[in-house]
Amino acid sequence: LDLTDLGQQYFRSKEHGGDESPDHILERMWESLEACSTERLHELSRLFMEILSLTDLSEKLFRMRRWRAFKRGEVMLRMRGVETLVECMEELTKEGGTSISGPALREALMNQEGDLGLTAHPTQTAR
Repeated sequence: LDLTDLGQQYFRSKEHGGDESPDHILERMWESLEACSTERLHELSRLFMEILSLTDLSEKLFRMRRWRAFKRGEVMLRMRGVETLVECMEELTKEGGTSISGPALREALMNQEGDLGLTAHPTQTAR
């Protein structure tokens, strides 16, 4: 299998409703990368850089379109009128709709986990 097939399998993995473990697929991807020649790795890194550049361009275009729609009065910039953390908590705990109890919200917040990800500046996708 090539990396494209493995990438497609990853997105069909158990994590996304498929049969195979995403960790197992990532291990196979790593093995495939280790078997690549230096030239092939260089090609893959350039391809990945191009994908990141196109993603960056797409995100900029989306933000520009959203800003223009806001200026025309077609959309709000903030989600459902919630701008601050306090407003967000009030929205989540208010009666009716998809409310959550105060203790359940506190429990969910206290059990949050996060991973630190170091990246280049969003305008520098080529790093």
